[in-house]
Amino acid sequence: MTRSGNIDQNISRPGEFGLFGNSPNEFVLAVSLVALVTGASLPLETLIGYRAVALVYLLLVVMVGMTYRGGPVLLVAARNPPSRSGAKPACCTSS
Repeated sequence: MTRSGNIDQNISRPGEFGLFGNSPNEFVLAVSLVALVTGASLPLETLIGYRAVALVYLLLVVMVGMTYRGGPVLLVAARNPPSRSGAKPACCTSS
């Protein structure tokens, strides 16, 4: 490392934080963001439909993925709540 010259170095110790090297605050913020988006999208679902709501959740996953590392992103991606209307995508309906 002493001969690396003018290269930026980022050294972290494994196990510094909990799961996936993230702090617990990042998980709390991720759950809070899901709750915020859920609260905002529930009244709008009847107006804009479940597909538009799913895109809002996808945008949330992308934004969290650009900001944090693996743990909170997986939590947000897995926590997307199902549609209240009971509608299923066209691929999953039986004719």
